[in-house]
Amino acid sequence: MKTFLGICVIAAIWGASHVWVRLSAPVFGAGPVAWARLAIGAGVMMLWVRFVGHTLPSSIPLRTRFLHWGVVGALNGALPFLLFAHASVRLPASYLSILNSLTPAFSALFSWLLLSEPLGFRTGLGLFTGFIGVVLIEEFGPVGFEDPGVRMALMEGVGAAICYGLVGIYIKKRVPPTDPKVLVAGSFGTASVLMLPVLVSGPVPDPALLASDSGRIALVSVILLGVLSSSLAFVMYYALLARVGPFRSSLVTQMIPVFGVLWGVFFLGERLTGVMLLGAGMVLVSTLMILMQGPRRIRS
Repeated sequence: MKTFLGICVIAAIWGASHVWVRLSAPVFGAGPVAWARLAIGAGVMMLWVRFVGHTLPSSIPLRTRFLHWGVVGALNGALPFLLFAHASVRLPASYLSILNSLTPAFSALFSWLLLSEPLGFRTGLGLFTGFIGVVLIEEFGPVGFEDPGVRMALMEGVGAAICYGLVGIYIKKRVPPTDPKVLVAGSFGTASVLMLPVLVSGPVPDPALLASDSGRIALVSVILLGVLSSSLAFVMYYALLARVGPFRSSLVTQMIPVFGVLWGVFFLGERLTGVMLLGAGMVLVSTLMILMQGPRRIRS
């Protein structure tokens, strides 16, 4: 139950992040929003690490440390943040959270391919139940996919889910045990530096739009993205990853549609149907089913 509650808290924050992206990306642009999430998140974590006195493991060479931070920052920050910010121009926040929930399927696939983790019957049934729930939410939602731009946004969301599915495997296989706060600070700080060309090459936001009410709301949204979604939630996620492994921790993203749909309805006035509620309930049930499976053994 403790793991389930932790998953719900992280999913609630990340579900809200899609609302904040929807509010900020049209004002500042996809690139600046993605970079700001990384930079603010890294800054908050660096201050936190400095305040509580954490130190970096001296046994890890500096070059190796930055390599790990670069890969983790790209897969868990720069690439998915940019892809979701681009997709937010075309898709509602509820749909962005639904696409995010594909992560457990990719994580299960990569865990099977790269970690030799078997899929138990209950896990497979839980994944199938969650997939049906996601399909129900998507098929009976308000957006059609005839527009090529919408289809491209859909592919961008799938690409972001693939990145999230890969990063847990990389951390499990390659990254030495590291304090979650240090990992967030180092990986997001490195990724924000790598993303500077995207920031400086993007269009300059309209000053009149920045001074409007929507501009102020967008600024607050970016701050919330950095402080809550890109720092606090990631620290909680990395701690969960270390405790339960990449596949079970990726179930956070399967819960995101439940909160993403609710936040989209409450804060953006997005449409909600009974079938979408049924789908969200199926996602909840599937997550509980997989968690009840217990830790899976890794074949040697």
